[in-house]
Amino acid sequence: MKNVKYIFGVFTLFSVLVFSGCGKNPTLTPQPIVATDPNHASWLSQQLQITHSDFTIELISVVQNGDELVVTLKYPLRDWRNWYINKINLDIGHEFSYSNPGTRLNERLYQKGMDTFCLQKAVDFFEEKCIPSSSMEPYQTVDLIFSGVPEVEEGTQIDLIIQEWSTAPRKSMYCEDLPLLYIEETVAQEFPGLRLECTENEVKISNDMGYSDNSDAKEAVSALVAFAADGRLSGWWEFEFNKITQ
Repeated sequence: MKNVKYIFGVFTLFSVLVFSGCGKNPTLTPQPIVATDPNHASWLSQQLQITHSDFTIELISVVQNGDELVVTLKYPLRDWRNWYINKINLDIGHEFSYSNPGTRLNERLYQKGMDTFCLQKAVDFFEEKCIPSSSMEPYQTVDLIFSGVPEVEEGTQIDLIIQEWSTAPRKSMYCEDLPLLYIEETVAQEFPGLRLECTENEVKISNDMGYSDNSDAKEAVSALVAFAADGRLSGWWEFEFNKITQ
C-alpha cells in the first residue's frame, strides 16, 4: 500500500503544467522547406521555430489546397501522456479568423510502455515500430486543417497563436487516447500480472489475476488514469509571417 501511495504522490506533483507570459519572437531554422507538390507550395520560405519556457514548437509548412489551409507543426511530448493542441487561433490579414481546426497525425515518437518507445507514421499508422528504451526524446508532427479559407494574396500577414495543450481524452476516443499500456505496466510493478481493459469510456482491472476487487490496485489505477487525463500546458506561442510562395 505504501508503494501505491508513493506512485499517487509522484504523479500528483506533476498533474498540471502551466506556463504563462509571452513567447519569444519566431526565429528561422537553417533547414529550407522543400515543397512536395509544386501546385501547392508552402507559404513559408523556411521553417519557423519558437520557444517559450523551454518548450519549442516548429512550424514546418503552411499549404493551401482549395478552401483548406493545412498547417504542419512539430512539438515535443513532455511525458508519456497523449498531448494535443487544445487552443489555437489563425488570423489572416486581420480580416479572417479561424479556430478549432481538424487534426491529422503525420508522425509521432511516443512512450508506449515503461521501457518501450514506438514510432507511428500516417502512411502505416497501424504498423508502429517499437524499440526497448527507457529514455528518448518523444515528439509529434501534426497537420492542422482549417476549412473555409479564401484565396489569400501574396504578402498577406498571417498570425498563428497557440495557447494550450491538453491530455484530456476526447469523449469519442476515450480508450484510444488513454496510454493504457503505460498505466498497466506501472501498476503491475506492485501487482504482478495485472491487466487492464477499457470499454465504454471506463478502465477496469481484468479478472485474470484476481485483482479486480483489490482496493489498493483499484486506487493505483484510478490515480494514474486521473493523472493521464489531467495534463495542461498553457502559454503564448505566436508565429507571425507573410505569405511568400514565389
